[in-house]
Amino acid sequence: MKAEIEFFRVLSMFGIIYFHSGYQYFKFVAYGGLVFFTVTAVFFYLQSGKKVNINRYIIPWSFWFIFYAVFSYLVNGYVFHNETNIFTMVFASPSLHLWFVPFISILFLFFGFFPYIIFNKLIGLFSCWFSIFLIVTYSQWDTSELTLPLAQYFHIIPAVLIAISFYSYTSNNDKYIMVSLFLLYGIVFLLIIFNNSNYAITYFFGLLPCLYLLKSKFIISKDSFLFKVSSSTFGVYFVHIFMFSFFRYFGLEGIFLLLSVFVCSYIGVFFSRWILPHKVATFLFG
Repeated sequence: MKAEIEFFRVLSMFGIIYFHSGYQYFKFVAYGGLVFFTVTAVFFYLQSGKKVNINRYIIPWSFWFIFYAVFSYLVNGYVFHNETNIFTMVFASPSLHLWFVPFISILFLFFGFFPYIIFNKLIGLFSCWFSIFLIVTYSQWDTSELTLPLAQYFHIIPAVLIAISFYSYTSNNDKYIMVSLFLLYGIVFLLIIFNNSNYAITYFFGLLPCLYLLKSKFIISKDSFLFKVSSSTFGVYFVHIFMFSFFRYFGLEGIFLLLSVFVCSYIGVFFSRWILPHKVATFLFG
């Protein structure tokens, strides 16, 4: 994995934790972390030859589904809110932040049905320009009123299309796709300037570090400290909501709450992966 990508994985996780902390300032910048995670997850899945085993996502997700169900019952007296429907129960889980794993798993299964020829130059161009269309017209199709987590699914679709464009460019080295990708960045930036679009802000900051997918060649060693910290990110995604509840119980709030959740989540997952048997750590944190 490229060193810069590993660094931005950790930074993006901080953005997601910041978003979940309830801070209103810069929250749309912080939410760009989800865009980055989606683009890189899809990009590296396609680059791997579709050899990513989705069980490494589903198995820990299943554990944390049960964990948050029990936790919610003990703390709130219920597992799901009364108004929650079956779709939300299954795909959002007792803790909404877990919606991403079913989404990315379904996506990988869907891609598995298509031969790699489908991700050619034409598809790369189409994906890029369709993502531009969706971002530009977001105010017309805003899905925030949809049932959870469908709103989240639709919100992140442009990131999936952009990942296909990145992959198509790196596979075909097509100048038209590269020009289209840079036009995408320019158009999103203009939406921020002239339209004050929060959706565009999220995508602009989420896509900026993705530029390293195009040019950077510096590969990080798996023995490096940065790689080991970054490898804990998926586990931090699972545990950080519990850590918010834990530290709020002891009265932490504001910046102290945010930093405590971020630092302690990484420390906890990092040392758990180091101490626990590999199979147990994989079961818990992927």
